[in-house]
Amino acid sequence: MHDQVAVLQGVDDGVIGVSADGRISVFNAAAQRLLALRDLSGSRWEEAPVPEQLKALTRPGAGPAGGTVAGAAAGTSGSGQDALELVAGGRVLVVNARKALHRREDLGWVIMLRDRTELQQLTRQLDAVGTMSTALRAQRHEFANQLHTIAGFLGIGQHQEARNYLATLAATGPLKFPVDQAELLQDPYLQAFVGAKGVEADERGVALRIGPETLVRGQVTEAQDVTTVLGNLIDNAVNAAVAGSSTDRWVELEVLEEPGDDGGTLHVVVADSGDGLAEGADAEAVFAEGFTTASGPARAGGGQGFGLALARQLARRQGGDVKVLERGRRGGPGAVFMASLPHTTAGKPAADQLGAAGKDRNG
Repeated sequence: MHDQVAVLQGVDDGVIGVSADGRISVFNAAAQRLLALRDLSGSRWEEAPVPEQLKALTRPGAGPAGGTVAGAAAGTSGSGQDALELVAGGRVLVVNARKALHRREDLGWVIMLRDRTELQQLTRQLDAVGTMSTALRAQRHEFANQLHTIAGFLGIGQHQEARNYLATLAATGPLKFPVDQAELLQDPYLQAFVGAKGVEADERGVALRIGPETLVRGQVTEAQDVTTVLGNLIDNAVNAAVAGSSTDRWVELEVLEEPGDDGGTLHVVVADSGDGLAEGADAEAVFAEGFTTASGPARAGGGQGFGLALARQLARRQGGDVKVLERGRRGGPGAVFMASLPHTTAGKPAADQLGAAGKDRNG
């Protein structure tokens, strides 16, 4: 028995054993790390400070959101093959539960936890790369058209028209994202990311615009967390705008940087033209794992319904938060979300500030 416990303590996956009398018999080191809890061995399972979704897996017929988890909780086959995804302690975990049987004797439950945070982060990074890649492809076509126009002018001898056209391009820039006032985001990473999101939104018939209160002068230092939160909020708003009843589809983003001695705080507000939260719905429900505004329920193990939950977890890990500012109404405007992300920016280097100040003085 001691050898078995030693093996369970040494595995990388989290293992929780719940005996037939409802007490925790095993709570290995990986489970403690993944759930950010101490060893709970000997505690009563129903009183343990673990996520409610885990307890729901061991209740007959009850799933984590009031539904049924096939095989895991029905107590028929005891296989527990269907996976549950949840966000705990800033980590995305995949969990399944198995009924432990020896011949016909009920020994309780075995719950397995696997960390897929790195996979989720990699997926987000790939999404960001894919978004920017799509934007660059669209801009490549625009740039090619501009070159063809110049070649056409030269081909028919309209040299002055070619010069005028080149002057216009030089004044406006050869590439243009469909996001108004993107220059208010002075960080190049934010500009590129939001611009690429604007291309994506434009392809779906939604105008992404920057609100007038936006001002970011510093440099983003936590790019992955910022783009994960920002990307999830924008994606959610674009989906709401597409699904909304208003024919004027838009998403408005405002980002304001609040400087600080230990890093600046980004305050993000995202509004859309959708139909807002359903009447009578709890505003906190949108942050529950598995909640999705997509048609149909979230598919277990499919990665749906985790954007807002993960965004809130990441923000809170930084000491900030994500919350609903306004619920919105049918016909628009829709819901308004706000995120605060402390310690995510740094001021410009002193040399840059002195150079800017010199420019101001010299005109």
